[in-house]
Amino acid sequence: MIASIHGTEHGLISPEALLRRRLRGLSGQRGQHGAMVLETAIVLPVFIILFMGFCEYSLALASFMNATYAARVGARYASLHSLSSDSPATVAQIQAVIQSNLFLPGSSNSSILVIYGNRSGTNVNVGNYQGDLVGVGIVWNQSINVPFLPKKTYNIAAEAYRVIQR
Repeated sequence: MIASIHGTEHGLISPEALLRRRLRGLSGQRGQHGAMVLETAIVLPVFIILFMGFCEYSLALASFMNATYAARVGARYASLHSLSSDSPATVAQIQAVIQSNLFLPGSSNSSILVIYGNRSGTNVNVGNYQGDLVGVGIVWNQSINVPFLPKKTYNIAAEAYRVIQR
């Protein structure tokens, strides 16, 4: 028989009892499992709400970056297709180019504005000619929906300006 260890009322502990005692010591104290489940149940909803909020604000930031890109594309298109170019573009065509590059998930009421102005700041010969400025603006309402928090809607705008090249 394998040598026994002292410690019981008879002075000996069986090897199986010793192994169980050591395994119980590795897994932690009694009652720790229940405390871990309780702590997880308290903390997990908070982390889920924070994660969902992070995702919603990231989506709003991605919408802003996409709108800024679409405004830049529209301003470039307008600056290259002025009245003095070989293929002049109308405001509706410029808005169509912007709309084709625009992706705004979770948004509503988007509007696209195209404006022209001359570089001198006067109203003389303001228009769509070489050397003038063209500005493109996109405005929309972005809603943020985080679970268990009130829904918020933000009015966001992106804009871009270019000098008309031809």
